Amino acid sequence: MRMLSAPVLAGAVLASSPALYQGFITRTVPMEDAGSRFAVALVIAWLAMSAVAMLVGEPPKPVPAAEGSSADAAVDAAVDAAPATATVADPAPIADTMPLGEPIGELSAGPSASGGGATQAA
Repeated sequence: MRMLSAPVLAGAVLASSPALYQGFITRTVPMEDAGSRFAVALVIAWLAMSAVAMLVGEPPKPVPAAEGSSADAAVDAAVDAAPATATVADPAPIADTMPLGEPIGELSAGPSASGGGATQAA
């Protein structure tokens, strides 16, 4: 990566922005100090971005496919052979076989006639 590329310059300006602001706007830091901080930030940003670019690398170049042997032809043939509409199973037979249990009204009526329920003390 080049030292004077846009990403490196933007990173250096961002990293040294407090010193640049104090040097050029508020004049609380000497201009030489702000410039030297920018130069150090430029070198650090260049090294960091060069390391990332080296780790990531360039994207691979696409390999041209030979005529007549592309994978797209196989996909097209499979799509053409597939049925045009899909069928969905009817959920009604499953719902008919599910146990329903006791109705809610009988559960809230209190203890059963056989005396198996708990009684509340008043």
